[in-house]
Formats: sequence, structure tokens, C-alpha cells
Amino acid sequence: MQRGKVSWVAMVLALAWLNGLPSKAAHAQGKTSAAFTRIRLATPTASLSYLPIYVALQKGFFAKRGFDMEVIQMAAGLAAPALLNRAIDYTTIPSGPATAGARGRPLKIICFTSVKLQHVLISRPEITSVADLAGRRIGAGSFGTLPAYEVRVLIEKYRLGANTIIVPLNSTNDRMIGTQRGTIDATVVPAPFRLEGGRNGTETAAEHGDDIADSASRAGHDRGKN
Repeated sequence: MQRGKVSWVAMVLALAWLNGLPSKAAHAQGKTSAAFTRIRLATPTASLSYLPIYVALQKGFFAKRGFDMEVIQMAAGLAAPALLNRAIDYTTIPSGPATAGARGRPLKIICFTSVKLQHVLISRPEITSVADLAGRRIGAGSFGTLPAYEVRVLIEKYRLGANTIIVPLNSTNDRMIGTQRGTIDATVVPAPFRLEGGRNGTETAAEHGDDIADSASRAGHDRGKN
């Protein structure tokens, strides 16, 4: 139990550090930006999922290679249009651009910075297992976003049935508030919100990154049979 507490404290400190990095990196690299190639990277919010990118910014790895990295906070739904319009060059938001790429737009995923999703399923305290969510309301992002995909995987894996309702709420804060107030019964949120959940009456129902990894593994195995 003590080890778990230490791990979560370390995660919170890392996330706090992440929040301060973009401005510091922009200031440090901006001093000589005239001689650098500008790269615009869109991110939704600070996340442990792309910690390596922020570490590279802080350590000056991009600057050493002649790149002036500008980190822009952007709503997930805007990432694909921004890439297509060349308003940004890259994004850490995979869902929208991947969907657009699958539909024939000139976008593709070039790398991942973590081995699994850093997301958890937060629920109302009366939900004691994922199976209890059958026929309930689960908050997710709009169609095409990563949280929406995660919820669909959840419904399929745990056979929650067609009566289980997906409620589109793009903001993580809105999904947390909805779960607290009972307008939805559960939602998918970044891992650090699990600590906030313990203080406001919600519970962690599942480590959702494992569900997505299992789903991807099964999909790859099925394709291999065909």
C-alpha cells in the first residue's frame, strides 16, 4: 500500500512538472529561433503519455538538432483539421488524425511514446465492478476521439449490451463532474484524475490501458488468421 502511495505521489509531481515545461521550453528555444526550423506540436493537456516529448524539450534535444518546438494546447477535435490546414505540424492526439487517415486523408501516425494508454475508468461509488455498468450511462468524448473508442472497447469486452449509453462529453473535467453528480455513471479519464476521484466520492473501476492493449492484441491476432 505504501509503495502505491509513493507511486501516485511521483505521478502527480511529474504531471505538475509537465504543466510548466512548454513555456520554459519555448522561452529557452525562442532565444535563437531565427536560425531554427519551427515545429508546431499540438497537445490536448499535460499527460504522462507523452512525458518523453517534454523531457526532450527540457533537455534541449530538439534545439540541438536545429528545431524550435512550439507546443500549442488544442482541443482534441481540432487536431486533424489543423494538421490538414497546416496550422500545426504534429500532434500527440492520435484519435482524430488516425480516423482521418483511415478515411484517405494524408495523415498518419509515426510513433507512440508509451507502451499503453495512461487512462482509468472512474465510476460512481455504487458501481462495484465493470459488469455493473450494463445499461448505464458512460461518459466519453465525441465520435472519433480516443475516450469514445475506449468506451466502445469497454462495452464490447465486458458485454455490457446495446442498452448501455455513451454520453459525449469532450472535457475531462465535465466527465468528472458528471460522474460526481450522477448524470453519468462512469467515464474514462487520464490516470492522475484517479487521485482526485478518491477525494470526491468516485471510484476507480478499471485500468483501461490494459483493456485497449488486450483489444489491439486480439485484433492483430484476428488479422493474422485472415
